[in-house]
Amino acid sequence: MRMLGLRFVGWRKRAAAEIDALLEGVLGPVATRWQIQCKNTPSSAVRLEDIAKEVGLVPITGATHLLFIANARFSSDAVEYARKVSKRAAVGIYLLDRDDFNALRKSPMSIARLLRVRAEEMLDSGRPEMYGR
Repeated sequence: MRMLGLRFVGWRKRAAAEIDALLEGVLGPVATRWQIQCKNTPSSAVRLEDIAKEVGLVPITGATHLLFIANARFSSDAVEYARKVSKRAAVGIYLLDRDDFNALRKSPMSIARLLRVRAEEMLDSGRPEMYGR
């Protein structure tokens, strides 16, 4: 994320299997604050509850974006919940799974491409209709 021009704000280490970090900066013309959750749970899926817990912290952290990076898969419920929140709330949720994690290990600069793909997926899934359309 620092390669994208974001600066480190702080972090919170909570357990052996997870680390939270906050980064912020300007991407294009937009000020952003990223709440990042790293999950080290290769033998189990990231669950809806894991996503919901981080969504619940957004009013405290002031995040505009949530990024989950896991060396695991995401449960279908977690993916659906993240899609619904991203569609209805003013926060984008980016889920990078085991395959994405492995791609990042090989090429850290692939973060920009991966985030762009996820952003396009969010737009394709539809945001709330505006102005009565």
